Amino acid sequence: MYSQKEDRLRSYLEKVRFPYTVVGSPSPFPRASFVNNDNAKAGYEAASYLCSLGHERIAFIGGREDYEVTADHEKGYKAALHKAGLPVDQELILKNAGSQNGGRTAVQSLLNMKEQPTAVIAADDMMALEIIHFLQEQHVAVPDQISIISFNNVLIASLASPPLTTVDIDIAELGKQAVRAICFEMENTSGPSFQKL
Repeated sequence: MYSQKEDRLRSYLEKVRFPYTVVGSPSPFPRASFVNNDNAKAGYEAASYLCSLGHERIAFIGGREDYEVTADHEKGYKAALHKAGLPVDQELILKNAGSQNGGRTAVQSLLNMKEQPTAVIAADDMMALEIIHFLQEQHVAVPDQISIISFNNVLIASLASPPLTTVDIDIAELGKQAVRAICFEMENTSGPSFQKL
């Protein structure tokens, strides 16, 4: 299960004491079995990398606002800007772009700014590819005019033109650890999180 705030399905699973594992932060379910990356660190690394290239106007296009990973990426992004001595411009922070064409809509609003960003951090690789395609349609050169970086390092990222810069979160290992966690939950029925039905 993907980690998100106020998840009704998780509330139901807790109520009926059904075993589950969360990929991401277990908040606000402290008893939940979970596996997670340090997504704040990933956001920090992405923004720090762009800062090291000399970018000063870096936009953050997050996914759904109720996803914990969006909040963590944003936290890391802001920390990197602070460390680089750059202001956090709220106009450059766009969220809830996880829907279809959300990346296109978000980057269009950035292009309409008087002072456009020179770099964009996208919520994930698929959104980044959508943004690159849209920028190419608008005759905006990537990365010469706008640099793009994202998260996940899915296979298609390496096939993009230009190749996509992405933070590798080791999805395969996350999946492996999630399966181990749920197997442990199912085998150890004495734990507080659930009982076999």
